[in-house]
Amino acid sequence: MQRDVFAITRSRQKKWQRQSGGCAIAKATKALGFLRLAVIATMLEFGLATGVANAAGLETIKPGTLTVAFNGDMPGTNWENGKLIGVDGELVQWIADELKLKIEPAVMEFSAEIGSIQTRRADIMIGMVSWRPQRAEVMLLTDPIYYAQALYVQKKGQNWSRIKDLDGKVVASIQGFGQAQELKNLKNIELKLYDTSDAALRDVLAGRAQVLFADPPLIAYALNKNPSWDIHAVPASPDFDEKLPVVSGMKYQIVLGLSKEAPELVKAFNQKIGEAWATCRTQKIAAKYGLGNVSWFSPSDKNPRAGVDRPKDWQQPALGSGCK
Repeated sequence: MQRDVFAITRSRQKKWQRQSGGCAIAKATKALGFLRLAVIATMLEFGLATGVANAAGLETIKPGTLTVAFNGDMPGTNWENGKLIGVDGELVQWIADELKLKIEPAVMEFSAEIGSIQTRRADIMIGMVSWRPQRAEVMLLTDPIYYAQALYVQKKGQNWSRIKDLDGKVVASIQGFGQAQELKNLKNIELKLYDTSDAALRDVLAGRAQVLFADPPLIAYALNKNPSWDIHAVPASPDFDEKLPVVSGMKYQIVLGLSKEAPELVKAFNQKIGEAWATCRTQKIAAKYGLGNVSWFSPSDKNPRAGVDRPKDWQQPALGSGCK
C-alpha cells in the first residue's frame, strides 16, 4: 500500500512537530514559569500578545507569522521543502506570501484542530475542512475554496449510494469529520470512527468495514494512485435529508477555519480567495493533484450559509468566465 496517499503517521507527526516547533508551547510554559508571565505582561503592554493585531493589521498569534494547523492528508495538505503543498496547502501558501506572512506548520490530527483555533494555538486550520453551522458558531469560516460531494467508498461489485443502503452495515469515518457527526444520527448502522483516514481505508480494504465516508478529494486521490485496489467510490445519490445533508448527497463547501478574534485576517483571506476564483488559481492548483475537473468548483443548488454566517443575499462563488 502506497504510504504517500494516506495521512501522515504518528511518528511523522512527531518528527514534524520537532522540526516545526509544534511542541514548543508546552515546553516553554514549563521551563519559563513566572518569567513567561512577565514576558506576556510586557507583550500586552506593547500590544503584541495573542489576539492583538500586528503591524499589518492582521490578528495572528505571532506578528508576521501564520501558524497553520493541518493533518497532512493529501491531496489537501502536506509540508515539503519548507512550504505547504496540496490543493488547500498551496492556496494558503500563496495567500500567506501575498500577505507577507511566514508560515509555521502545526501538524496534528484533525480532531484536535478546532480546539487549536479556539485556544489560539494556531491561526488557521486547513485541509478539506467542510462548512458546518456548528463550526460557524465557534470559528470564523472563510468563503469556500472548492466544493465536494460525499462518496460511499465500498468494495467493487457493490453500488450503495443512499442512506437506506447503510442499514445493517459497518460504516467507517474519521473522528471530528462532519460526515461522522451526521452518521451518529443513524440508528441502524455500526459506526466505527478512526483517528486517521489511512486506518479507515485499511479496514475497508480488509473487509472490517463495509462503507467508508472520508474526504472526497482524499478518496479520489487515493484511488487514482492505486487502481488495483478492490474498492471504488460511488457519489451519494441526491436524496436530501436536512438532518443528514452531506451523507444524503448535498454538495458542500470546503473552507478554512480561523479564530473569531481574527476578523481582519479572515477579511484578508476572503479577498485573496475571491481573486483565486476569478483567476482560476485554485483550479490550476487542484489540477496538479488530479482534481481539476470543474465539478470540484461548481456550487450546490442549495445555499446553506445564506442567512447563517453570511448575508441572506450572499451567493456561493464560482469559477471566472475564463476558466475551463
